[in-house]
Amino acid sequence: MPIPELTDADLGQISLQDLEAFLLRAGWVRFGDRARVSQWRTLRNETDLQVVLPRTLELGDALVLLREALPAIAFAQSRTVAEVYSDIVARGADVISVRLTPDAPSGQAPLGLANATVSGLAEFVMGAASTVANPDWNVGAQRPRRAKRYARQILLTTGPGSFVVTLTMPLRDQPATDVGLVENQQVLPEFQDTVRAYGREVVHRMQQVSVRAARLADEIDAQAHPLTVFEDDPASTGNAIELGALGSIGGDDRRPYHLRYSLSPTVVTDQALPPAVQAISTAQQTVFKAAAELLRSMMPRDRQRVTGRVVRLARSHSWGPGQVVIEGQTAANVPAHRYRVELGEDQYTDALRAHQRGLDVVARGDVAIRGTHLHIDNLTDFDVVEGLPEQG
Repeated sequence: MPIPELTDADLGQISLQDLEAFLLRAGWVRFGDRARVSQWRTLRNETDLQVVLPRTLELGDALVLLREALPAIAFAQSRTVAEVYSDIVARGADVISVRLTPDAPSGQAPLGLANATVSGLAEFVMGAASTVANPDWNVGAQRPRRAKRYARQILLTTGPGSFVVTLTMPLRDQPATDVGLVENQQVLPEFQDTVRAYGREVVHRMQQVSVRAARLADEIDAQAHPLTVFEDDPASTGNAIELGALGSIGGDDRRPYHLRYSLSPTVVTDQALPPAVQAISTAQQTVFKAAAELLRSMMPRDRQRVTGRVVRLARSHSWGPGQVVIEGQTAANVPAHRYRVELGEDQYTDALRAHQRGLDVVARGDVAIRGTHLHIDNLTDFDVVEGLPEQG
């Protein structure tokens, strides 16, 4: 994936204090100082890597030293120079890139495809950030304030290598603190919370969903599972927003694309892993879109009419109220789902009779999602659809 070379103006944006803090977090050791430079070293596969950094940007060859050091730092982490640069300037950031190969010159894409890619990435981020901010978040509800605040801090760039869109994902959802003094000793800028970095959790969520959803899509495409398997664990395989986003990044033609996850080595509670690249096929995008529509049909709605069969009944005694599960539809053209509903004693007796005789029932109320289950709340009606009388 070709990366544009950093300009002198780009290099001038690097804070030497931030760069030193980054190296310390990433496992580099400072082993020597001179009047105007510092020396650093680390091991990669038993190879001793060393870099020389300026101690001030006012040094005549400071930018030359930075330009020579960054490739070695990137090599030590199996990352690109641009990824390391973004990590340092952002004071801690993971980098997610999408690479497409449209029929266009390198670095360019049709407007419709570029818009779909950027919009899809934005939705993917928001779906993941909302779920991390509130695990009980309902995709039909307002997005959490924390997720929206974090999304405003993400930077987007484009580059050549066919067409590459890159997101710089800050590890923190608040700006890092400035350099300060504690007991007369300098404290280097924080790169992230050492225990919990919200941005890292968002990126972990995105990577987990894309990998698991792709694996499930392949199995569905091979007819090993029905599409409804996406209903089983959306907390792991993606909610409607995330799956819809993964299915739209390739545009209307669902062009294949590659996702690259490049994680900052500065999160001390995580093992530093090399970047991971995942290919997303046209067939997988087709499944993602269908699964998203399926999950959207499960979204909470007020005043719904569910028609179907009672497939499960449970109550604590042989009398009194209980809970039943109805496998049914809210309309003829939507997939069937299972809905849990609490019934009074008389309604439970009707449900038992319908179950024994194989009759449909109709329940009216508000459809809600709790965990991975659909519930009918605020029940207003529950009726058995009586069959035709038997012919004598």
